Amino acid sequence: MIRPGWRGKELVWEGELDEQLLPTLQREGIRELELNDCNGWIPGPLDILSSLDGALDALSILRFGSLERIDPVHMLSRLLKLKIVSGSTGMKDELDLTAFPHLHGLALEWNKRYVGLTEIARPDLNMLYLGCYRRSDSFSNFPNLQHLMMKEVNFPNLEFLRGLHDLRTFWVGANRRFQDLSGIGVHANLEWLIIDGCSQIQNGWEEVGRLANLRDFSIENVGEVSTLTFLEGCRSLETLGIWGNTNILDGDFTFIDRLPGLRQLKIKPVKRHYTGCTEIDDPNYKRTPFPIQPEQWP
Repeated sequence: MIRPGWRGKELVWEGELDEQLLPTLQREGIRELELNDCNGWIPGPLDILSSLDGALDALSILRFGSLERIDPVHMLSRLLKLKIVSGSTGMKDELDLTAFPHLHGLALEWNKRYVGLTEIARPDLNMLYLGCYRRSDSFSNFPNLQHLMMKEVNFPNLEFLRGLHDLRTFWVGANRRFQDLSGIGVHANLEWLIIDGCSQIQNGWEEVGRLANLRDFSIENVGEVSTLTFLEGCRSLETLGIWGNTNILDGDFTFIDRLPGLRQLKIKPVKRHYTGCTEIDDPNYKRTPFPIQPEQWP
């Protein structure tokens, strides 16, 4: 199956990998490959991938079960985008990410056998998704990182973001240790901020009000937040979403009258003590697509 991919066409391989892979890529002018056992790929040896260096720009491997042997992937040193998601941690091979110095995009469900993410400079890395990441390394080796998604991670604060000067998207989900948003205000170019399932945040909310370029702010299942009145400093805000068990304690939403660009306000459920929170849904508003689309990242 051939479908639109990251930069061009993507081949979604069906069946076992065989010697027809490279001729098929060349015949169709395709430089992106997906191996997904939910889309017809029959998992087996990956040895044939070692002959594709220079023929692929992007590789996605999605396996409901375990990926036992991953070593042939290391031969694809010129990859620009790599995505590996496995439903099991039973890998026998180590994945050394220093083998891929030119990555523009990387998406991983982290595994204890993965190494080399932060050990080398990655000046080209623009998009990063990490799931189940338990380390607290600095991301200062990713100076041009713009879009960062993380879920089921383990950091208490934002120290690891030091050195990122052009962050545009920050999405964090299911981090129960996350307690302090302090430092978010220095990311002046941030446009999308989505926080989901982080119910222990006690400090730093007010710094969001320093994000003059913020366009989309959504918080879901974050528990109690004392106030959102700081958002009147976000003069570019277009979309605001409050979801799940999130509870704004002062209930004051009158600040939305001072946000001239606000085109969407979604609050579900609306608490009894909320005031000034009439839903806004401009029918002429075309929301800017989220930079990291589901078909591109997990």
